[in-house]
Amino acid sequence: MKNVYKLLVEDGLPETDYTREEFEPIDGSFESFEITDTSDDGGTKSLGGELNIGREVTTSNPPTQVRRKRLGKAIPMADFISAPRGAVFISDRVKEIIESFEPNVHQFFPMTVSHRGQEIGPLNYLIIGSRLDSLDAEACYPPIPTGARIWKRDRKNPAQNKIVVSAAAIEGKHLWHDQRVIGLRMISPELMAAFMEADVKGLRDAKPFEVL
Repeated sequence: MKNVYKLLVEDGLPETDYTREEFEPIDGSFESFEITDTSDDGGTKSLGGELNIGREVTTSNPPTQVRRKRLGKAIPMADFISAPRGAVFISDRVKEIIESFEPNVHQFFPMTVSHRGQEIGPLNYLIIGSRLDSLDAEACYPPIPTGARIWKRDRKNPAQNKIVVSAAAIEGKHLWHDQRVIGLRMISPELMAAFMEADVKGLRDAKPFEVL
């Protein structure tokens, strides 16, 4: 099987920890989103209220209009833009591509996003709805001990760190969060190829992960 990829957004915005301050809802609230299933599956848990764990959310008051508060660097028109609470804003065409591979798996909340009075959207607030134990525990370095909740990097030997994905665990899957690496969004080679063919904007080049 071909390599899989990490979904990295390249938009010049701060890391996701700061996007709650970066974007201000004109209506609704990002804090209204709640993870539906909080049961313990032996993997990572949501940190600081982030939604990037691969589980469905509910909301009674989602934003439909959002503006970027700061007047710094303009956000380029893109198909992927970092969003509050560990999520991602995506364009309608990216939504269509994702749904063509995995219909009725992920959640998309339509929002109009503006900056300096100019509309950047409409965009969709993407919640990835697939959470997999997708790593090959023995092939990763450091290996993942039996019963470990998370994969821990070797901070003394960072060049040796390696994530390896299990082909059996991801069969038929195209977009997911891994349950043992906090915030890790992963893309199948087929979905990445579709993004490249569509010439989508806003994805950062990422080193592919080996699949065994």
